[in-house]
Amino acid sequence: MLGEFLLGDKYQPETVYSLLLLPTLYVLKGAHIIISPYFVVVKISDNEVQSRTGIFTYRLDKLQLKTVENIEIVSTLLGKEFNYSTIYLYAHGSWFELLYVVHLEEIKAQIESNLENVRGK
Repeated sequence: MLGEFLLGDKYQPETVYSLLLLPTLYVLKGAHIIISPYFVVVKISDNEVQSRTGIFTYRLDKLQLKTVENIEIVSTLLGKEFNYSTIYLYAHGSWFELLYVVHLEEIKAQIESNLENVRGK
C-alpha cells in the first residue's frame, strides 16, 4: 500500500483519511465562491435594473435608471481572460453592483441607451 511505502512503520489508516479529508473540506468550504457566478440573474428594463443573487436564499436589488449618476466597470485579470466583469452603477447616496457580467460592451451599451431614453436626451 502507498501509505506503508511512504510512512513505513509509522503508517496509520487515519493519516491517509486526514490527508484526503482536509483538502476536500477546504474545497467544499470555498465552493460558494466557485459556483456563485452561476446564480446571478440581471434584468434590464427601460427604466430600471434588477440583480438577483443567491442559491438557497436570494437577494433582489433594484435601481431606477433615472437616479444613476455614474457607471464604473471593474475587470480583474481572470475576468479579462474569461470575458467577465463587474459593473457598478452609482446613484444618489447608493451604488448598485452587477456581478459577473458577460458580454460587457453589449450590457454597458444597453444601460447607457436606456439612461439616455430615461433622461430624455
